[in-house]
Amino acid sequence: MKVKNILTLFIVCFTITVNAQTFKAGAIVGLNASQIRGDASAGFNKLGVVGGLRGVVILKDKMEASLELLYSQRGSFQQTTINNSDEIRINTDYIEIPVIFNYLDWQGEDYFRLHFHAGLSYGRLINATIQNEKIDPILEDFSENDFSWLAGFTYYVNKHVGLTARYTRSINFLFDRSKSSINSPSYLGFFLTFQAVYMF
Repeated sequence: MKVKNILTLFIVCFTITVNAQTFKAGAIVGLNASQIRGDASAGFNKLGVVGGLRGVVILKDKMEASLELLYSQRGSFQQTTINNSDEIRINTDYIEIPVIFNYLDWQGEDYFRLHFHAGLSYGRLINATIQNEKIDPILEDFSENDFSWLAGFTYYVNKHVGLTARYTRSINFLFDRSKSSINSPSYLGFFLTFQAVYMF
């Protein structure tokens, strides 16, 4: 599936949803702090930007479903103090489409302050680089598709502005072993996301 097909799918879903009377839309900007399981490093050391659009359908008084279209930078960063040549930086850029269920609580004057959410996400890899000559041969082994589950919450400071904290973990491996005869490592991506959202 090409990126333009992903965008077309999102626009179609967005258009269908917009016809509903219970629709809301918003914009997202934030930061990913990511890591890759299996790369012998610890900590969410790789920072990257995340941003895009959100469409929300109100299902019931305290329940919503949302669809997002995001540009998301992920990867891993490992730095040793012994030798800078041992530094490993994996950069991956995705077009990401999370499908999320939201439960709302703590009602304010005319809005709910806390939105707890969980869901699934599809990511399409659009760029990948590895800054370490020791593992360059596996550069072309990246899986083009990423399937993830996520959970988190958003605190709304007012009716329009919210602050989100989210954890996302990939279901499939970062590298596709079927692409090469070499033994690609079973890396699994996961990351924390901190976002600011503005709902119109």
